[in-house]
Amino acid sequence: MKSIFLALLSLGLLTACSASRSAYTLGGEWDVVNLNGTAITPDTTNTPWLGFNLNEGQIYGYTGCNQLNGGLDAKALFDGKASFDRIAMTQRLCPDSRYEKPFIETLGKVTGVKTDKKQIKLLDKEGKEIMTLKKRK
Repeated sequence: MKSIFLALLSLGLLTACSASRSAYTLGGEWDVVNLNGTAITPDTTNTPWLGFNLNEGQIYGYTGCNQLNGGLDAKALFDGKASFDRIAMTQRLCPDSRYEKPFIETLGKVTGVKTDKKQIKLLDKEGKEIMTLKKRK
């Protein structure tokens, strides 16, 4: 009986460590490297990126012109689901911004998430990859 209890306790600890590793893997800042099939080479001033603060349940980032922030359901994200419909943005006018409009439109279509240690793939309702994020250095 004691060994069964210890085995269950160990399994619980492994599960907890796995969940926190997932939080660590998803948290932080991510460059957009592919947007609707178009490759993007990240730079520091003109390309979009997203950040996830999973402890606070927040998303933040940059559209290529404006700053964005909003709420995030971290549990849903871990379950492979996402909705970025609670986002506010600054209102700078950037008529030459190459990425802002397609980035915002694509972000509004995201319903799913696939992850690995180096990338987050954002999916539409059909399960098609519509945006790829790579961990910022």
